[in-house]
Amino acid sequence: MKKAAIVIQKWWRRFFQMNYYYHRTEEIMQKCILDYYHKSATKIQALFRGWWSRKYLYDFFQLKRINIHTLSELLFCIACEMKAMKYKGLLPGVYSLRNSPYVFFI
Repeated sequence: MKKAAIVIQKWWRRFFQMNYYYHRTEEIMQKCILDYYHKSATKIQALFRGWWSRKYLYDFFQLKRINIHTLSELLFCIACEMKAMKYKGLLPGVYSLRNSPYVFFI
């Protein structure tokens, strides 16, 4: 009878340890998978944020287009001012833009 109890206890301990080992390995594997997904998501977010900031925040082509547009608007305003000065006959032969409201850096 004692031997039977020992055998039952031995098998029960083995079953319990195998069950514990199975659940523990499953838990570790799930943690590794979640860590992998977390690292992958972080990498995707970093790549997207870098792409978005280069495309929209530091868009040098858009900055160049804005500069060209601003300069063309300024030149158009200067040309209109010079044309008005010519037709009014304010300063014949001399085009002075010092008092022009469009040119603030001369």
